Amino acid sequence: MYQISKKIYKIVFIMIKSISCLLLFGFLQAQAQKILLLQTYHQSLLDNHSLQGYLVSEKLDGVRAIWNGKNLITRNGIIIAAPPCFTQFFPPFKLDGELWTTRNDFANIVRIVKQKNPSCEIWKDMKYYVFDVIPNRAISPQECYKEHSTSSSTDSKKHNGDITQYCTLLSRLQIIKDYLTTHTHTTIRVLEYQQIASFHELESLLQNIVANKGEGLVIRKNEFPYEYGRSNNALKLKLFQDSECKVVGYTQGKGKFSGKMGAIICEQSMMNKENQDNISNTAKSSQKQTQNISDRTRTIRFKIGTGFTKTMRDNPPKIGTIITYKFQGFNANGLPRFPVFLRLYQE
Repeated sequence: MYQISKKIYKIVFIMIKSISCLLLFGFLQAQAQKILLLQTYHQSLLDNHSLQGYLVSEKLDGVRAIWNGKNLITRNGIIIAAPPCFTQFFPPFKLDGELWTTRNDFANIVRIVKQKNPSCEIWKDMKYYVFDVIPNRAISPQECYKEHSTSSSTDSKKHNGDITQYCTLLSRLQIIKDYLTTHTHTTIRVLEYQQIASFHELESLLQNIVANKGEGLVIRKNEFPYEYGRSNNALKLKLFQDSECKVVGYTQGKGKFSGKMGAIICEQSMMNKENQDNISNTAKSSQKQTQNISDRTRTIRFKIGTGFTKTMRDNPPKIGTIITYKFQGFNANGLPRFPVFLRLYQE
């Protein structure tokens, strides 16, 4: 009887643990949606096809991190084990930013961030670059317009809460800048934004950053509150596009790669070609956004044979691994052109 009870207890314990894990996974997935995500740049996504009213910054190739007032967390809600010496002068309010050291150092940044018990010495070159301040609640553009029109008095601001400071990107960044005036010994840096007058100037800036091993640019609409999810008001611009796919097979190498991996075979759900060609219209149409996903996507398979180190050709990514690759648009069949391996996918 005792043995039976013990077995039942063990089964119940395992069930409770499994349910807890599922609930935690669901919570983390929900948390992952509550941050701003960048849309791929296309000129048609800009208001009036113009750069007026937009701010431009460098796109840092680091690890995205949200400061929730107590901890740094990843975009999927996982706490980053940053040493106390790194975060000791952080503010009590929420920030959105990137853990970054220098250009072309992504693998090293990931290695540092993944450590469970890091030392201050290991994190000594790391900085937290803030590119936005997150309000305590979602604020709509309509609220900002109404507040700007009707709540100019001090009494009204005290009563309703001054949300106008959260209605533009520059005013939100001023919040953290003001905080840093009295907290100078911090690892926080505020990402610099600039106004760009022409598309020629934008292209020149992009070329200069990429030539110096930078990743690209971010273009953001200034007069808009912080958004949650992918937004046409926050765009990423690179000389190449990047995406993720799942490793499903390999081909054997030839010549100097004989006996090694020649290429990986990747699988990915991709927009139908007509949606690739008309991505701006799709993004702007709420009706199209809600149509059946299967009508807009298809599963593709393609090979990636470049970008790998000798070590990776000897020990290629395992089947089922998600990788990030770069490419230059799509060919006539809707497949990525000139795909090149970048790295193993990082959440």
